[in-house]
Amino acid sequence: MNTESLYQLIEPLLYLADPQKRIFIGYLIASALLAAWVLSRQAQPIKPLIQHCFSKKLWLHPSMLLDLKLIFFNNMLWLLLLAPFFGTQIALALSTKRLLVAGFGAGDMFQISALSISLIYTVVLFIADDFARFFVHYLYHKIPLLWRFHAVHHSATLLTPLTLYRVHFIEMIVNAMRSIFIAGIVGGLFIYLFDGKIAPLQILGISIFSLIFNLAGSNLRHSSIWLGFGKVEKWVMSPAQHQIHHSAEPQHFDKNLGVMIALWDRLFGTWLASENEKVTAYGIGRDVQVKQTLANHLTGL
Repeated sequence: MNTESLYQLIEPLLYLADPQKRIFIGYLIASALLAAWVLSRQAQPIKPLIQHCFSKKLWLHPSMLLDLKLIFFNNMLWLLLLAPFFGTQIALALSTKRLLVAGFGAGDMFQISALSISLIYTVVLFIADDFARFFVHYLYHKIPLLWRFHAVHHSATLLTPLTLYRVHFIEMIVNAMRSIFIAGIVGGLFIYLFDGKIAPLQILGISIFSLIFNLAGSNLRHSSIWLGFGKVEKWVMSPAQHQIHHSAEPQHFDKNLGVMIALWDRLFGTWLASENEKVTAYGIGRDVQVKQTLANHLTGL
């Protein structure tokens, strides 16, 4: 086995050191501090949570073991099948510009500072991508064939930050195509409209919106720490709202499909506030038992 192949095998172990991954150690520490704050406000001891995080009961739980298997399995598929296709978003952006030029004439309509272009581009890309994530997620829940694959994510009976990576490879492909499409179209539009370099505002190599999201407790979305945002939930999705989304109770099914912006759920009638709600079990149904094995999940549920 050569060095490159070995790296591909162990790459998920390096997610902790990669700011572009949600389980980057910095984001985990931020979420841990938020969790401690939440528990202190609820007058609950912090020590049991710390002990649980390092317990065999957690790491050997069938749901957790399946999360880990899917992380490594999907990582290999990503490297072998999907990573090469991300170059196509540049081609899509250039094709989008050419179509706009053919239909509406020469572009470069706006000549403003590079910082202004980056700021506008970052905001537009964030909004477009967030809506696309919501809408594709909505389709996962409404189209039976797509739900079969998305159910793999919802079959988790134990939520941890690693549950984020618990996805069927078909869903992974769909999500990758969504990301390429949105980045390509928005990028092409901006190349057409603005005279200047098109680049998002980034810190540590990621969008400022993603950085804020990750530092604001994104890892608590897949956890048992109940953090709601009160009235702000009408505009920003809270970790507690996403836990409702994973609830095994029928009244919580198909609720809170958004990632960051809550407006989409309100427009589509899928929004539910965390106040006065309680989640006691996770999964695709309280009475539905799913065998937590890789073989059982590869064909969808």
